[in-house]
Amino acid sequence: MSYLGTLDYAVIAGYLLILLAIGWFLKNAASASLEDYFIGDRKIPWWALGITGMSSFLDMTGTMIITSFLFMLGPRGLFIEFRGGAVLVLAFM
Repeated sequence: MSYLGTLDYAVIAGYLLILLAIGWFLKNAASASLEDYFIGDRKIPWWALGITGMSSFLDMTGTMIITSFLFMLGPRGLFIEFRGGAVLVLAFM
């Protein structure tokens, strides 16, 4: 008993081909140099760096960092997180 029809398999195959094409394009774009790969050839705006930095603090490691800042610094430890953490410094490097 098959739950997927021919159209379903075609959509899945098309989706995978699109993902492969995007990956191939981005691999070629990012492999120009290490600077292009790690810091986007310095073309990423400061606010985008702040957003990506703060989003990395939403995982379990970020939760543990917030807890350790609170333990070590008390309520002052939250100010580090509210300002964007250590990652916001990357915008000015």
